[in-house]
Amino acid sequence: MRLYAIIAALGSVLAAPFLIAAQAPAAPAGEIPAEVELQLGDLLAAEARFRDAADAYQRAAAAADAAVRRRARAGLALSLLRVGDFDAARNQAEALVREPSPQAALYSELFPASIRFSGVSISYAIGAIIGGAFAPTIAAALVAATGTTMSVAFYLAGMTLIGLCATLLLRDRSGIPLGPDHEAEQTVSPIYGMAKA
Repeated sequence: MRLYAIIAALGSVLAAPFLIAAQAPAAPAGEIPAEVELQLGDLLAAEARFRDAADAYQRAAAAADAAVRRRARAGLALSLLRVGDFDAARNQAEALVREPSPQAALYSELFPASIRFSGVSISYAIGAIIGGAFAPTIAAALVAATGTTMSVAFYLAGMTLIGLCATLLLRDRSGIPLGPDHEAEQTVSPIYGMAKA
């Protein structure tokens, strides 16, 4: 009797992994995780295989994770631009812009409640005019002057560096209440080393 109990216990221990694996939800056959599709898209884009990269990004864009979905849509838009599918690239870029981003929270924390809407709209408009309106003209002038598009890449890298420095100069204002009754706390300058706004 004792021998049968030992055999039954040993059989249960050996069969347990198979029973647990059988009860786990199985992934559909041939389905690749979105993170893997995203990495595949990045690798294909690095090899200039943009049509294949667009297919991988398209599959990754259906991910449940917002960060993966955002990166996949950005890669898809760039890949579609590279293959000349401008309408699809525009649709992807518009879908990407519609997704929520931390940029809106940053803008709302920069200004006190009494001038928040005016401050955000004016600064955004001026930034779009200065950064966006003159960029094609500057890029064309740089290509004409140097004869290479590398000068445009350096221009974009310089503008990115300026934006990064400006972002690093901002204080962390996440703990300040944004309501109109906390105006005194909100009027402290959001930039290190500067007095009141």
